[in-house]
Amino acid sequence: MRNDMMRLSWKAGLVAGVLLALSPALAVAQQAPAPYAMATLYEVREDINCNPGGTPDLQADPFVRAFCLEETLHGFGTRLADATLEGGLHGLPGGVSGPPSGEFTGPITVQADSILSQVDWNGPAHGKLEVQTANGTVIANMQGTLDLSMAKFGLATIGGKWRGMKGTLQAGGEFKGLFLLPFACPAGTPLYGQACYLELNANGQPTGGITALAPAEYLGGTVPLVKLVVWFYNK
Repeated sequence: MRNDMMRLSWKAGLVAGVLLALSPALAVAQQAPAPYAMATLYEVREDINCNPGGTPDLQADPFVRAFCLEETLHGFGTRLADATLEGGLHGLPGGVSGPPSGEFTGPITVQADSILSQVDWNGPAHGKLEVQTANGTVIANMQGTLDLSMAKFGLATIGGKWRGMKGTLQAGGEFKGLFLLPFACPAGTPLYGQACYLELNANGQPTGGITALAPAEYLGGTVPLVKLVVWFYNK
């Protein structure tokens, strides 16, 4: 655990940077009408090819993985990634909670790909999600834009369109989400010595506070996981 915390120590300047994360552009859940569903997932696998660069693995520092820093930062090229995210499965918390009908509620798995520029850390992302509802599996496609440019402040944004493709789900529209990167809780706080996420309020906005990871938010009990909170809108 100590080694994993040391890998997160790049976040010592977090508190000063959090104010930048309070930009109105990150108020991802303040939309009308209310979200159709909300999901919480964790990145349990990510294969990355930094071109130029190398292939950082899931146990590398999240900042290293995000910005292809396993070699000298080149400032050009692409970052190709293929990831699996899960919520409510294999001992992980989360899942998706949708309308009272239950048509979009249950454990969720997402398989996603992205191609980002190493200049501005933006690029297209697409994937497929599966939700294990009480009435069977529903499948939806997702496509949009991933922005890692704020990862040094503990978060990244994603947004785009989604559409139900299989099962009883007849829904679709926009989705917006926040990736929360784990970091070492700053010295001088009661949580020092643990791993933390930025704290979000009920509307999905960073509060300026931090929250410690729960025991279930570590892969194998030791590796802090990247967390995704996403809001789905219908039509």
